[in-house]
Amino acid sequence: MTNQISVFQFQSSYEVRIQLINNEPFFCLKDVCSVLDIKNHKDLLAKQIDNKGVEKIYLPTNGGNQYVVFINEPNLYRVIFRSNKPEAKQFQDWVFNDVLPKIRKTGAYSVVDKSNYITSQQLQDLKYIINNISNAFFYTEAFMQGVWKMVRDATGADSIQHIRKDRLYLISAEIEKMLKVTQMYLTLRRDTESEIIKKIFRNHNDQDIIMFNVKHEHAQFLLNIDKMHKIYLKDFNKKLIADIK
Repeated sequence: MTNQISVFQFQSSYEVRIQLINNEPFFCLKDVCSVLDIKNHKDLLAKQIDNKGVEKIYLPTNGGNQYVVFINEPNLYRVIFRSNKPEAKQFQDWVFNDVLPKIRKTGAYSVVDKSNYITSQQLQDLKYIINNISNAFFYTEAFMQGVWKMVRDATGADSIQHIRKDRLYLISAEIEKMLKVTQMYLTLRRDTESEIIKKIFRNHNDQDIIMFNVKHEHAQFLLNIDKMHKIYLKDFNKKLIADIK
């Protein structure tokens, strides 16, 4: 007996399809190989996988209807052991500790309903904006991760793919806040560089006095950020209360 295909979400970046066949979970081989960065899944079929635990299911794909290979749980672990990717153990633990218990308890895993989430184009546009702003910072990757966490926290999404369309206005508010902080930071950095070039390098002014002023301006910058954050939270709470009413 074959049930409806369900979709797993691993680390918010990968979707893994699962099919219950006679109450036994079968995993899409192509999806698993994508998670584990294994390039040639056909080689696995020929050399590593037990054919008794393989099912080919006719499914609609981007290239039209095609047979898609699904493997059972023992074969899944054979594939995981083949991977050298650091995340392989995390994936194995996730399957064993999270996915399989839910399947055994409910007989299925909830299907991802994409109709309520932002489109791929909206997500790409959002990534473009955040990437461009993040590139202005020295710690680009850390800044970018911080912004994405801010977006997830504001929208209540467990991953960026699961941001609901009806919460896009919250992202706009977060980006506006981020732009204000970024503009303040870039202005301070520009003025600081100008002071150093003009007063220390060109005019040979006292370095200690100049750096004292820079530290004072930096402290004032942090104070302004704190004030702006409090004002933002106050406005956000007002909007939240208004939405509830």
